[in-house]
Amino acid sequence: MGGVDGKIRIVLFIFALCVSGVLFADKSPVTPEAAETLEKENKFDQAMAVYEEWLKENTADPRFSTILRRCGELKKNPSASIELYTQYVNAVRDPAQKRALYRETALLQTLMGDYRSALFSFERAFDAIDETVGRDPWLTAVPALYIACGETEKAYDWIVRIDPVVSGRGLRAELNYSLLEIYLIRGETEYADRAFSILASEFRTEEAYPQALFRFGVYYISRGEKKNAETYRDVLEKDYPAALETRALRALWDGTAGGSIGLLADPHDILGGERFSEEAVQKTSAEKSPGEAEGKTQTGDQRGGEASGGSWRVQVGSYAVRENAVYIVKDLEKIRFQADIVEAVVGGKRYFRVFVGRNLTADEAQTLLAKLQDAGVGGYLFPADK
Repeated sequence: MGGVDGKIRIVLFIFALCVSGVLFADKSPVTPEAAETLEKENKFDQAMAVYEEWLKENTADPRFSTILRRCGELKKNPSASIELYTQYVNAVRDPAQKRALYRETALLQTLMGDYRSALFSFERAFDAIDETVGRDPWLTAVPALYIACGETEKAYDWIVRIDPVVSGRGLRAELNYSLLEIYLIRGETEYADRAFSILASEFRTEEAYPQALFRFGVYYISRGEKKNAETYRDVLEKDYPAALETRALRALWDGTAGGSIGLLADPHDILGGERFSEEAVQKTSAEKSPGEAEGKTQTGDQRGGEASGGSWRVQVGSYAVRENAVYIVKDLEKIRFQADIVEAVVGGKRYFRVFVGRNLTADEAQTLLAKLQDAGVGGYLFPADK
């Protein structure tokens, strides 16, 4: 019997070794290097899991902030990235890295149309306003968000607070443009004229100047004062004949804009009247194969199933006039981005939406969005099946 028992024990021991081998054969070590190897093998979900495990135990590591942001980039949607950053931001020790993380969170929240949360994140990022942040472009994004929320007083207070440290012509011009917006919203045209005069005399070469011309033109047209609007329209026609601001104001002037212009719109307008909710961001079409949706084709470098995360595209505009959308498509083609126009009816109004990319994974869509932003084009992640 002893011999039989011994054999049984040996068999059980070998079986246990086999089971443990199966359980741990595919388990990667919990290191950033292991996660990077998985990324190179296109195993993005596994890489993200390794990064997350590493983050739990290594908050004091000098690489923590870098790994945290890389893990956030691998997430399936902006909402998941925001949740991750919010969970760990207090563990980041370096003030500059913490500021960068808050700014990244604010950017994602802005893209989702969650302006209130974005403002909170920006306030955390800029707890201290001094010369070290004087050239940070996000300083001048905050008043625009306050304006979008209808809080012109807070926008004005913010401008007064940061004015002493902001440097660089572009940022100074944007501050003056924000002041112009505030004054026009309040109906204080005398002060708006002063802000415009500064733009015209000191910042004529900056993007804020044609935007100011357009904004004044829209203001007076909306009040039925075409004679006053004519001055700004004529300058746009003369100095910026091909600019989007000129075409948009022309459409309003001629009455062909349908009462809505996509230019300088907030996310609500960009999406054609639909607020880009967190639920919309999280919605995917995982149950559909990429070729199932009508009029869609698979991209050549699409990643495998484990990183698909549904089907996405990037929306860069929504216009009530098809001609405006066509102009945008042509402009995008000039900088080597292929775009499509898709019609949509929202609230009884017809919009012409401009999209870049087709049936992208979440990772691919975020990469494309970053490339567009590097080229100076804003956009929003959008589920391809909507």
